[in-house]
Amino acid sequence: MRDMRWVDTERCASRAPCPGVCFTSSLRCYRPIMRGDSFVLKIRTVSLLLTPLVLCSPVGGARGSTGPRSDKPDAAQQEEYRLLSVRGTVWRVFPSGRVERLSLPGADDKRWAGDIDKGTTAPVPSPDQRYVAYARALDVWLYDLAADSARRLTSMALPGNDTTAATFVWITGWSPTGERLLVYLDHEEVEDPESYRPNLAVQAADYGYYSCDVPLARCSRVTLPGSFQTWLPSGEYLLSTDEPVPTERRLIRYDARTGKALPLSSGSGWFLQIDVARNADRALTSVMRGSGGNASTQVLALDLNSGSLTPVTNVGSLGEYQWAQYSPSANRVAYLRRVGREQGTIVVDGRPVYRCESLQGSCRAHWINEQVLAVEEIVIVLRQALVRSQTLRLTVLDVGTGQVRAVDTLGVDLPAGRR
Repeated sequence: MRDMRWVDTERCASRAPCPGVCFTSSLRCYRPIMRGDSFVLKIRTVSLLLTPLVLCSPVGGARGSTGPRSDKPDAAQQEEYRLLSVRGTVWRVFPSGRVERLSLPGADDKRWAGDIDKGTTAPVPSPDQRYVAYARALDVWLYDLAADSARRLTSMALPGNDTTAATFVWITGWSPTGERLLVYLDHEEVEDPESYRPNLAVQAADYGYYSCDVPLARCSRVTLPGSFQTWLPSGEYLLSTDEPVPTERRLIRYDARTGKALPLSSGSGWFLQIDVARNADRALTSVMRGSGGNASTQVLALDLNSGSLTPVTNVGSLGEYQWAQYSPSANRVAYLRRVGREQGTIVVDGRPVYRCESLQGSCRAHWINEQVLAVEEIVIVLRQALVRSQTLRLTVLDVGTGQVRAVDTLGVDLPAGRR
């Protein structure tokens, strides 16, 4: 497995987006290059701050925790919690601030990757919190929390070698009920931009999206007339059109049973980070419009029936508003606001509730219940403009009182030579 190396600069917002995922804090784009069951991450420098997925270099084991954790959940524990997938690992987070790490049998959590349109190889909990979909030996497996056991969902992956590209499966998205999972069959990069090896041959396979019936563990090929955004409560797909200029895309709803695709909204833009309310026919989305110095970002509420778009924030600069998320009741909204190179702020219902610590690190809020947020952030320490360390931190706070209930260090990543 080769070390990570820098590759040529590329803008993710260009007509040909980078073949990977933008890391918002360090302005990098990661691509997976695989051999057998392991991922090797290739990096491209990028300049886009707004992205629907975040990929970071692997984080080491948990250190310096302020709260207890366990490899397996306590079956007798009935306390309310939410499952959070944070940088390749899954945690049960309790309103009190206590966290527990889940152990996923055979999980490929050492290195993971993501693609803006196709999905991720990081674990993804189901909306009903019953399952966790995760990568194992290039396929997708399901961990059942109640049964404390795992089973294989897909059997489509094929290992690669020095001349043949590996075939693997992305985790694309859960249906609202957790009964279906959309995945994407793909192959690793064929060309090596650094020319360390010859081009790889692509194995014969029916590449593309598959809709999987979770109870029956059956997957069937589905062709989507657009880029997947999320599932709708109706069972339809929410897609965006595939205009070559991302800021000119429109939203459509597609029923795979009838093959009908209908426009959902007349508004255009680059729709990112869509969060569908759990118990209401509406969603939140960050929308990027314009280009160059005129590029802007705004959070909008989307009515899933009428297609109307209602502003949640003002129009901001590129990347100013990100990661908008409904509370469980959909009565409250939290999002990140970051202006330029300033520290970001977590805002709830228009009111700042938390100041992110790092100028460079990413920062994102997750609702645990109606009153409690967990803020995931990477705190980056620089020395002479070089990364000295990256600390993955989870802060649990009461949004009503502003009281911090716990601060937990989930991992520390040190550059090579400093471990």
